[in-house]
Amino acid sequence: MRRLSAALAVSAALASSASPAMAEPAIGSAATIEKDVRGEIAERAAAKLAVGDEIFAQEVLLTGTESRGKFVFQDRTDLQLGPSSRVKLDNFVYSGENGVTFNAAKGVFRFVSAPAGHKDYVVRTPNATIGVRGTAFGVRVVFGRTDVVLYDGAVEVCSILGGLCRTLASACTFVTVTGDFVTPPQPLGREDWSFDDSCGGAGQRAARTYRAGPVFYPGAGGLASGGGGGVGHPLVSPN
Repeated sequence: MRRLSAALAVSAALASSASPAMAEPAIGSAATIEKDVRGEIAERAAAKLAVGDEIFAQEVLLTGTESRGKFVFQDRTDLQLGPSSRVKLDNFVYSGENGVTFNAAKGVFRFVSAPAGHKDYVVRTPNATIGVRGTAFGVRVVFGRTDVVLYDGAVEVCSILGGLCRTLASACTFVTVTGDFVTPPQPLGREDWSFDDSCGGAGQRAARTYRAGPVFYPGAGGLASGGGGGVGHPLVSPN
């Protein structure tokens, strides 16, 4: 809907040019939109997304502060974005089948792959790659580090710089990638970051201490971002 309206609005001025949105295949649609969620294709300015809007290969998805979005792909894989997040949907071909690479530049994400794993997916952050198969996991990209929390299945997390890899195969365990190092898997603690509180982490706790920069946490009505940081800095939920 959004793409078609935009294409019609500029068709008179760009009669000889193909719409960038139409040039790329639709790979899914927006299922949930809260507050300011936008999509950016090619050189066009980011446009606000609404529930039901299609999303396309090569599109950049962005969320504002206290905003969130859930996107469902054609094979029923879903990607949830928390506040102040940015991810690009790059397409690729693997073994003759189309796949999608999520290039997560910043923010917080939750990925749940399709029940039958119809497509191949790869998640890339500025310093890590995450191999995905039949899995649910959360990712946070902040201040040069990548945190990965496993909720179900298994993922392999590798440092881009050094090639060191760790496998998360137990639910509610996590690793952190900084530079060329990936921490060994360890159980998620009460003060550790998690996309939500399903593993008993710091998802919705009223106050806690985080030792390496800002933390993001969901509130009762959805995801919100917390400020602060630094060693031993207490973070207090707005709820």
